[in-house]
Amino acid sequence: MIMVEEGVGAAIVDVNRDAGVRVLETEAGHMDFSPANEREERLAKSVRGVPVVTWEMILMLDRHDPVWNQACPDLLETERPRLISGLLGRFAINMMHGFGVWQGMMITGSRAGRMLEAGSRVYFESAFATRRNFTRLIIGTPVWRMEQHEAVLTGAAECFAHDHSARFSAAA
Repeated sequence: MIMVEEGVGAAIVDVNRDAGVRVLETEAGHMDFSPANEREERLAKSVRGVPVVTWEMILMLDRHDPVWNQACPDLLETERPRLISGLLGRFAINMMHGFGVWQGMMITGSRAGRMLEAGSRVYFESAFATRRNFTRLIIGTPVWRMEQHEAVLTGAAECFAHDHSARFSAAA
């Protein structure tokens, strides 16, 4: 699960054979961002204020941030969300590789919702069409965009209900 809200978080939701659920929280947004082309390289250099540019620093860029004019003066303001949406796609694929989430990925958060709006969704999806290692697994992995307020609290409530449902039904 990737949450893009006030930052970039990721968690592994592990469901074992007995339907037991474990959630392993990570700080995946703090992984080093590796530019894939000259434009991304310029963007990373403009963001750099600390020794390492992270995925979170890149994905949290607001479309009105002055960094854009500095790094990509040729990129229109209306095109910035498309670039960020494509970068979110690359980040999601990195999570697939790193976490081995071939059964599916959920993306949530208000900022993710804006990144994956109809006009930008195709740029997110284009990241999945690039040839790379494990292309068939990547293409076959379902990705869901979840629009849910307080997804973390709702998920916690669901886990609590699931964990305690056996106790409640046994008592009844």
